[in-house]
Amino acid sequence: WNTKGFAFPAVGDFNGDNHPDLIVGNGRYDEGAVNVIYGPIAQGQKLFLENITAKTTIVPNEFPQFISAQFGNSIKPVKIDGSSCDGLLVGAPGFSRYSTGSRTGEGGAFLFLGNTNPPPIIPSSASAARF
Repeated sequence: WNTKGFAFPAVGDFNGDNHPDLIVGNGRYDEGAVNVIYGPIAQGQKLFLENITAKTTIVPNEFPQFISAQFGNSIKPVKIDGSSCDGLLVGAPGFSRYSTGSRTGEGGAFLFLGNTNPPPIIPSSASAARF
């Protein structure tokens, strides 16, 4: 089944071009994913991810900690570093800090910083706060 767009879509400017960019979370699919679709986007425009070239797809690394992490279950644009670009906070309620053994599922929050140079979305060194 297709669960893209499970997290309520959010808007920010992640590449600093003064056009709103759209975030679509897909946290219901096992490890999860987040898509950032770069603007401009016309009002009422139908968007099909497979046809969009101006996007970044963030998929968590293939580490055991991300199995069933539901990365992208929650998404929020944030301003934290004084940059002209928004950052992106991504929740993963099923994330576990342990790579082997029992799953604790304490969850995690991951921070990505906007960037005017490619790549437009980069992981922050402050990422992977655990709860």
